Amino acid sequence: QIHAVIVNSEFELHACVASTLVDMYGKCGNIDQACQVFGRMLKRDLALWNAMMAVHFQYDHGEEVVKLYHLMEQECVKPSSITFV
Repeated sequence: QIHAVIVNSEFELHACVASTLVDMYGKCGNIDQACQVFGRMLKRDLALWNAMMAVHFQYDHGEEVVKLYHLMEQECVKPSSITFV
């Protein structure tokens, strides 16, 4: 129930909550839901970008990882060493 309240809320999620949800959905194999959470965020911090790229990497979506990396650069978010792991 808590999950449904968070996801269906009209309020923007805190970046930490969004990153956790993206990671959880990725680990459960629900890439579409992970993308939905990522897509609704207006402010994306490095942890959120890393989580979303990790989900796509986990499922061998290399082209999507590269695309996300370039979008991250366009939004002036600088990668860290974690980004490249």
